[in-house]
Amino acid sequence: MINEYPSIVTEILDNTGYISVYSAFRNAPCYYGLYVIKIKRLNLLHKDIVNYQKKIAKEKNIIYIGKADGQTILTRLICQNLSGGTSTFFRKMGSALEYKAISQSGEKYKFEHDDTYKIVVWMRQNLTVKLFKDKQIYELKLIKDFKPALNDTNNPCECEYIKTLHLSNRKIGMAS
Repeated sequence: MINEYPSIVTEILDNTGYISVYSAFRNAPCYYGLYVIKIKRLNLLHKDIVNYQKKIAKEKNIIYIGKADGQTILTRLICQNLSGGTSTFFRKMGSALEYKAISQSGEKYKFEHDDTYKIVVWMRQNLTVKLFKDKQIYELKLIKDFKPALNDTNNPCECEYIKTLHLSNRKIGMAS
């Protein structure tokens, strides 16, 4: 299986096959796998994130790599990451867009209902995804290689700006 790794990297770097978040919502598969999230225009993010992506990340528009393992891509990507849940991706994306937390749900902070809606709309307009069936075993290696700004676990070069915003929101959420 490790021999497949170079071809997956090539597929990720190939711009064909990325679909809009809206299309992903409508056609999300019920299988396990890997997903790659790209931003259409990097300059929509804060300059510190843009600088990180340009200087450190392997591909400047890939902002997150995730897996659906134990739950389908439909559940993980659509229902949790792109729908306003409390997944780490959603909370970091909201933080990167400079929304402030209002409350805590267990260990995870939440955004105001209107802000959650705005984050979801923003993601639908500005992100694309590419799906890979049964390739979740490559997630850790891909994160180490690509170093996307919104991945922190297994990323040797975590984006300090997003980390700061995320921790700030975590403190706000805990205080409410």
